[in-house]
Amino acid sequence: MDKIFPQSKELKQLIESHEWDLYDSTMPEGRIKPFTWEEFQERGPAKEFVTGNNYLFAPIPKQGVSLRNSYINAGCMGLCFQLDNIEQHIDMDGEGAHIVNGKITYVFSRLGVEHYERMAAVSLFTPPSAMPNTPILIIPFRYVLEKFQKHFRIISTEEYYGGLEHPDFKARIN
Repeated sequence: MDKIFPQSKELKQLIESHEWDLYDSTMPEGRIKPFTWEEFQERGPAKEFVTGNNYLFAPIPKQGVSLRNSYINAGCMGLCFQLDNIEQHIDMDGEGAHIVNGKITYVFSRLGVEHYERMAAVSLFTPPSAMPNTPILIIPFRYVLEKFQKHFRIISTEEYYGGLEHPDFKARIN
């Protein structure tokens, strides 16, 4: 049986304080195509986070602006967790982080609420074999709110690429 993440309200408020929200992107049985931006906007943001479901981060649209255009015009690389040092990684499991301006950085666009009482912040829901080194960060439920309060932020494209400290990766994107 699916259950609701116990701190849904607090997590939602924290994300909204950054002017972003989460939309349920879980595909219902029988649906083949992903939801469109217009469908997300019509359905509205998630009110709570249910185990087994996946959520898409999107900026809160300004009055009269579509969700699609809000996302396009966000002008950022995306959402991220930034850790000052490896000690801050305690109680989380991750891979695919980059070092940006000296900080361990996980960029992500989606949040999965797993049945194992943990959340996964990811860039894409793809098998590791299809996209190796895709950032993923796993956080047990009991630490989610604390870790989001301490490490969640929005990172601009300029800040990300300007501070990226892996020369091979930088060379490939330039």
